[in-house]
Order: sequence, then structure tokens, then C-alpha cells
Amino acid sequence: MIKLSFIGFLATIVLFVFGIFSTRTYNIEKIEIEFENLPKSFENFKIIHISDLHLVSWTSAELLDKSVKAINKLEADLILITGDLVSFKANEILPFLDVLSDLKAQYGVYNVLGNHDYGDYVKWNNWQEMVQNMEDFESLNLQMGWNLLKDENVRVFSPDSFEYISIIGVENWSKSRHFNHQGDIDVALQGVDNEGFKILLSHDPSHWEFLMENNYDIDLTLSGHTHAMQFGANFSFFKWSPVKYISKHWHGLYLHSQNGKENYLHVSAGMGCVGFVSRVGFPPEISLIELKIK
Repeated sequence: MIKLSFIGFLATIVLFVFGIFSTRTYNIEKIEIEFENLPKSFENFKIIHISDLHLVSWTSAELLDKSVKAINKLEADLILITGDLVSFKANEILPFLDVLSDLKAQYGVYNVLGNHDYGDYVKWNNWQEMVQNMEDFESLNLQMGWNLLKDENVRVFSPDSFEYISIIGVENWSKSRHFNHQGDIDVALQGVDNEGFKILLSHDPSHWEFLMENNYDIDLTLSGHTHAMQFGANFSFFKWSPVKYISKHWHGLYLHSQNGKENYLHVSAGMGCVGFVSRVGFPPEISLIELKIK
């Protein structure tokens, strides 16, 4: 019994150490998704989806720079980031400001807030400090050239025609009472063409469940939040993580069909860490999504 316990303890240590080294690399996931209503000029449009950088978990700017260079090398048309840039405070961005400013795409970089970005996990001396932290967060986003969407939307136009797609960003919204519930999808959708092609950035995938239950028509929703619990197995023939027992939609691509329409959700395993700086089975993830006409 003691021998088995020791072997189990040793295996845990080996996995944890392996997971630490795993955080120093990245995995590029390539996905093609077909849509019937995708504007013709957006055929083969490429999107980078990343999430949950949790900058305090990165040991150096040089390490993050490797991922940024890999992203830029993919030459995506658009970069979309689905929240939790920081874990606690906006000043986590400062050591990485120059590196993150190098993220480039023809149609820009857009992001939304995750539950950690609000500063809810810090014991502030007063309310004003928390407000200042959010102002600093937004200011640093501007300095990096990112577009932070807070219950709002933008149109991305094709340079070859008047066709466009709508990018919608909602503040954090979760079914769980344990997480921030700021987002208002109806405000975010104001002015959006109901028949047009829509991409929604919403940090928590449980929001997508709510949207589908209430018959919202969003062609593609991008989320993060789960981290795939930074532990599990991710193979083409088998995927597992303990988080599957907590979150119904926890990693990868999901499809919901309703009223003759297909609505997709993509959940990123994230890039940074929370709780422990280790990733077993799910290294930092860069997703390249290519849009196709069905």
C-alpha cells in the first residue's frame, strides 16, 4: 500500500513538472467552419482566437513573444481575444505591453473582458481603487492598439465590396453565481443586422448555452474561461478533462441547430494559468479558424 502511494505521488510530481515545461510551448489548432450565410468576399477569412492569457502566470516577456511571433506568422485577417488578460490587476500588462502591441492583423485585434479582468479577486482599500484599475486596464488596451468591446459591436468590411461581418463583444456573463454577470447581449446587439453574419466574443461558454436556450441567432461564438482545467488528454480520438463534469461546453467546437440555422461555439483552452503554473495535455492554445461558404 505504501509502495502504491509512493508511485502515485511520484507520478503526480512527474506530471506536474511535465506540465510546467508544457507552459513554455504552444499548440496551434486549425479549424475550418462552413456557413451558409457567410458573405462571398469573406470566403477563406482567417481568424486567430486566443483566450485567458493571465499575464501574471508568464515567467518572461520573451516567452510570450514566441507565441506572438507564431500568431503573426499565421497571417490571420483578424485576432479575437476572449477575456482574462490578467488575473488580478491591470498592471500585470505593463511588463508585456510592447510584446502584446506587436500582435497584428489586417482587420485589427478585438477583445472582451473575462471575470478576472474586473479586479474582483483583489482586496481593494476602497471603491475608487477598483474603478481606477479598470480605467488603467482600458487605457493599456488602447496603448496596445486593441479594441475592447463592452456590450457593443463593430462592422468589419471587405475591401473588395460593401459586404461585412459583425463582431459583437459582450461583458462577462455566466450562468454560475460565482462569476461576474455584467454583460447585456441585447445592448451588444443593438444595430446589428439580424440576417447578417455575426461573431460573438463572450468569455464564459455558459453564456452560449443561455443564448441557444433563448433562440438567439449567432453564427459563431468564441469563448474561453474553462482552461480545460489545465489537465487532461487531448487527442483526435479521445478528449477528456475533469472540467467536463462542471462545464458542458469546455473545449473545442460545438454545434447547435435551431430553426434551420447552425450556430457554432468555439471554446479555447487558453494560454495562461490560474491556480498552478502547469498544463498537462492542454498546452497554451492558438486557434486558427478559417471561414468557408457552405
